[in-house]
Amino acid sequence: ELDKTNRRDNIDAYDALLANGIQPSRSKAEDVPYWRGVAEATNSEIWGSNAVDKSLYADMQAALAKFRAGQSAAGDVAAVSQ
Repeated sequence: ELDKTNRRDNIDAYDALLANGIQPSRSKAEDVPYWRGVAEATNSEIWGSNAVDKSLYADMQAALAKFRAGQSAAGDVAAVSQ
């Protein structure tokens, strides 16, 4: 049930972005590693200075890497709304 609620929240947030004029775009496969690196560096900085439990961040990153290993290289932003 929590997964369904979270999924619905994500879809609602995506729809709100669209309603406010944000336009989705597809990343080129060669750009994905750069942007993931930017996100990882930012997340590491934020969690490194603010996290109560830094091991939680490490666990979360490991789960994300496992999930991404089963995904396409470029991902699909448009899939969020489905």
